Amino acid sequence: DVDEGSLLNLVVIASDPDFGSNALLDYTIRSTGPVTVQVNATAAGAVLWSQGALDYESTTGFIFNLTVRDAGSPRLSSVVVVTININDVNDNAPVIAAPSNVTICEDASNGTVVFITNASDADALDAGQLRFHLTRWTPLFRIDPVSG
Repeated sequence: DVDEGSLLNLVVIASDPDFGSNALLDYTIRSTGPVTVQVNATAAGAVLWSQGALDYESTTGFIFNLTVRDAGSPRLSSVVVVTININDVNDNAPVIAAPSNVTICEDASNGTVVFITNASDADALDAGQLRFHLTRWTPLFRIDPVSG
C-alpha cells in the first residue's frame, strides 16, 4: 500500500542460483493500468517507480506483471503479479453550495427552514465525511451537523 500523493518507489530483488552470464537478470514490466511504472535494473535488483504522484481519486490501485529473465540459454523467466493499493488522504477541500444572501420574513415561525445547503468532498471514507457548523453561533439559527 502507498499513500496518495506519494511516488511509487519499490525495490525488487530476484535471485538466480546459476553462475556467470546465466545468473544475469533483466526485469520488464507489463502494465495496462492508469499508472505508468518504470523499472531501473541493477546487479542488486530493480527499482520500480511511478512517473507522477499517485492520486486516489483517479484510481484506487493498479496491477502490473513483473517479469525477471536470466541471460542463460535457454532464457528462463519468472513472472509475479504486483498489486499496488493507494490509500486515500485528506487532500481535497470540501465544496459547499450556499446562497450568499437569504431573505426571511420577520414573522417567520421558529423552525422555519431558511435554506438547504449542499456540500461534497472528493475524498473517500473518513476523509470525505463532512460536519457542518455555524462559524458564529447565534440562538436565532441552527444547522444540522450531518445534513447541513
